Amino acid sequence: MPAAHAVAGPSIITRPEWGAAPAGAPRYADAVRFALVHHTVTSNDYTPGEAPGIVRAIQRYHMRGNGWRDIGYNFLVDRHGQIFEGRRGGMDRPVIGAQAAGFNAGSTGVALIGDHRSGGVTQAALSAVADLLAWLFDLHGIDPRATTVETSGGSTRYPQGARARFDTISGHRDASETSCPGQATYRQLDSVRDGVAVRLGEGRSSSAPNDSRLGRVGGQDAVATAVLVSRAAFNNGEADHAVVVNDRVWPDAATAGPLAGPHGPVMLTRPDELDERVNDELERVLPAGRTVYVLGGLTALSPAVASELGRRWDVRRVSGLSRTSTAAEAAEHVVDRTGSRTALVTRAGPDSAWSDTLAAGAYGARHGTPLLLTDSDRLSPATRRALRELDITHTIVIGGRSAVSDEVLQELPDPRRVAGSGRAGTAATVATELWDAVDGVVVASGYRATAWKDPLAAAPLAAKRNAPVALVDTDWLPPPTKHGLTALHRDGVGADDAVVIGGRGAVGDAVASRCARALG
Repeated sequence: MPAAHAVAGPSIITRPEWGAAPAGAPRYADAVRFALVHHTVTSNDYTPGEAPGIVRAIQRYHMRGNGWRDIGYNFLVDRHGQIFEGRRGGMDRPVIGAQAAGFNAGSTGVALIGDHRSGGVTQAALSAVADLLAWLFDLHGIDPRATTVETSGGSTRYPQGARARFDTISGHRDASETSCPGQATYRQLDSVRDGVAVRLGEGRSSSAPNDSRLGRVGGQDAVATAVLVSRAAFNNGEADHAVVVNDRVWPDAATAGPLAGPHGPVMLTRPDELDERVNDELERVLPAGRTVYVLGGLTALSPAVASELGRRWDVRRVSGLSRTSTAAEAAEHVVDRTGSRTALVTRAGPDSAWSDTLAAGAYGARHGTPLLLTDSDRLSPATRRALRELDITHTIVIGGRSAVSDEVLQELPDPRRVAGSGRAGTAATVATELWDAVDGVVVASGYRATAWKDPLAAAPLAAKRNAPVALVDTDWLPPPTKHGLTALHRDGVGADDAVVIGGRGAVGDAVASRCARALG
């Protein structure tokens, strides 16, 4: 088994962050030996912002309705890939939950938020479960492909004292007479086990074997990856400017790629503090006195961040009253620099709707094309004004009709729609139909809730290398991406021309190898 703490922990929304009610004192088992996966049998139709309220409602029901000391699950995962801390007591400790009668001691319960009896399971949720369990299994020394024999404390499936054998990643139905976690989830447990095994195997050593010919630029977290991307793209003192965005939420950061272009890096940092790694990299790449664009308002990046940057560089905050007006202001800077009369348009929300901007941002960075955001069913006023004031004569809508409606499209100047099947299909269509005579390809994760960070930071590198973005998941190569890579290979792009952005927890070696094969 891997050494302790070899796998980095995923981003987890803590109890204070989701607003947990006070709870009773936790109880502890001697160890965690296996995981049981559940579903909450609640609605599948919710936004990332609504998920904390659902978790609070589940806790309230468990405590008031069931009379339990706290929420029953140890962790919860929403359809967007957000992970929530569940029962109080310490995420790295063997807290006894109330999620599987007879087998609470020794197990950790992970609940997918939604009703998965016949569908509704997202790839983002499954990837997040694999990320979470890889960290927990590494911490507790559990083999994801092994089994464990447990003594029942009494359940509807196993009487008290009965011995039961479980896969170390099992469904609730394996412990009790229930349909939980729903057939749609249960049939995916093999892929979750494989995903955890891949993450653990890669986590054991930074020199894990890789039969892929694709280069990789990836660090221990998104900030480190952005720094390494900058190093790969720019020599010492080479940048003309830089763009700094927050590493927590996507909307204000959406237009960073075109704003940076091929002449400066995109750096990520916490909203309230400038990461030392970012400061060090900017000192390397950006001469004193040059411009650092701080993208977003005071909640996106605090005055303290701007003040720290202002000690060495000319700081310009790019922000508006909304995400659409922030994008419009960024577009003005791009047009001032490039003179472009073409604008890219993608949807402004919900907060999980970032995938189309990744492919658009890399294209905009390469071609000097601004990126504007709009509501799906109406042309946002700030975007309408920007189109007029910037004298935009041609627009390219990235995404299908559910992203930007035909009614909105018809209000745009000389519009063209570029879209494919899902996020991977749209990115592949952008690469094969919008880019011209490409020289490479950038492979990045595009499915987990926080996956936007790596390809966003990669936009300047993509621009410099004339390389569109291809989206994958940690352990899955979507068919549209495979077909797109094959098409690029026919146009002369080979595996040696490709680069993976992000560590092996973002894009696994197995997926990188499949990409290499698609590129010949």
